[in-house]
Formats: sequence, structure tokens, C-alpha cells
Amino acid sequence: MTNKHFDTLVKKARERFGVICVESSKGVKSVLSFERENNLTINLIIGDQSPRKESVKYWTKFLFQDRAFLIDADNIALKANHVLLFPFYKKVKRGFYEVAFQIITESPIEMTNNEIIDAYALHLEQAIKSSPELWLWSHKR
Repeated sequence: MTNKHFDTLVKKARERFGVICVESSKGVKSVLSFERENNLTINLIIGDQSPRKESVKYWTKFLFQDRAFLIDADNIALKANHVLLFPFYKKVKRGFYEVAFQIITESPIEMTNNEIIDAYALHLEQAIKSSPELWLWSHKR
């Protein structure tokens, strides 16, 4: 985030229960470092951002349009070879939600970068179609 004060506030809120927030530029190094130290981790990657013009991106069909997806999460997956999960959220009632994880792949190393992004995009599209009210439609997607 460009506003340092707001960035600090958001980071503090996210880390209050022990989460470690890592800048995207340090993602691969951090994940591999945790692995070398035998730290058990669950790595969450925010994947709903529109890439900037200067970002390296991959184009694929998403909601019947060509859309750009950031690449790097797929690089982390390939280098770490961790199981990839997609969270499907379901609203139970006002203020109550359930999450179920669906396996994208148990072995990313058997996929290419583009296959990982295509699989993620497909899962995201299915999640949006099944519960469009949970999608933040103000995003530039």
C-alpha cells in the first residue's frame, strides 16, 4: 500500500493472531526459508489483484473475457512443491461463513506455471458463479 500509516494499521490487524505478513517481493525467499527451518506453514496468497502495466502477467479466459493474472504465486508453488488449495466460502447466515478447501493439485511440480494459474482461475470462477454475492464487484476484473 502506498499510505504507510494505513499499511501499518492493516499489517498490525492481520498479524495480531500470529500471522506473518511478507511482502510479495520476498515471497519465494520466505517460503523456502520457512521450509529449510522445518517450520510448518500455511501460505496464503492474495490473488485477486489486477496486475499493473509493468508487472509480469499471464493472460487467460476468466468470466468469458481475457484477463491478466499476476505470476509469482505459481513460481512459489513450483519451487516449494506444496499442496495447492482453493478456499470456497459459503454464507451460512448473516455474519457466519463456512470455508471448504478444494485441492487444486497435490504436486505442483507436475504442472506448468500456466496450468497452475488456469486451475486457480477456474476455481475462482466457480466460486464466483456459486456465490456472486460474496465477490467484491468493485474490483477491476
